[in-house]
Amino acid sequence: MKLIVKEHSTSPLILHGNGTGKSTEVFNKARDFQFTRKVDKINSEDFTFISWKGGKIHNNEKTLLEKSGDQYGFKVLNLPWNSTGGFWKDSQQKITQTLEVIDRGIIDTEFVFWLDNSDVFFIDSPQKVYEAFLQKFQNYSFIWNAEKNNYPTPTHTKWSGSNISKKVQELLLDVIENDNAYSSSFKFMNSGAGFGKTSALKDMLKYAYLLIENSRLNDQALLRISQKKFEDRVVVDRNCEIFLCCWGVESQEIDLVI
Repeated sequence: MKLIVKEHSTSPLILHGNGTGKSTEVFNKARDFQFTRKVDKINSEDFTFISWKGGKIHNNEKTLLEKSGDQYGFKVLNLPWNSTGGFWKDSQQKITQTLEVIDRGIIDTEFVFWLDNSDVFFIDSPQKVYEAFLQKFQNYSFIWNAEKNNYPTPTHTKWSGSNISKKVQELLLDVIENDNAYSSSFKFMNSGAGFGKTSALKDMLKYAYLLIENSRLNDQALLRISQKKFEDRVVVDRNCEIFLCCWGVESQEIDLVI
């Protein structure tokens, strides 16, 4: 199967059904066909596949990412997602829990996949993702997926009650201004899928952790700001070379070759 994003003439290798993206025709057609395919297993010891499980996802429920792992032969390192303070506050655990296991040496691979559990799957081998990263992003240490939706912004209904400092708000507004300068319709970083060197991810998480302060600001805003700080080493996949976020993607924008 090959999926072509017409806007950029690229063929992403990982699909992310962010938000309403999981209900799009593109996402569902690709998912349904992908899991009928026979594919080669990988040497999963080369990478860590990190995700978070809990909240609305029961621990005994096999997620889409875990099914993708079964298909390609990798295990997901599931960190806990505890429901304590609402979705925005809870999502900060992606930063804090991951930073903790990196510091403890539990993630000991040079390269790491950072992937949401319920709406992400591979349409080609993780090894191919690694090779594409080295070929197309050789000047960078980490890459995040990009989406069409500018989320969150200070106009969001949850913003005023989230105890966000003026400094952090201004940093996010700078990110948004920079994002809007890109011509791609996939302008905005999404924190649901990324890949690269563990050392680069650690640096981003350490900075994002400092930005949390006493706020309830979600992980995506914090990591968008962190990516901008480390933009010399960390890139956003605005041409969909590796990732496709399916929010707002219409069928006519994609060629799906089966």
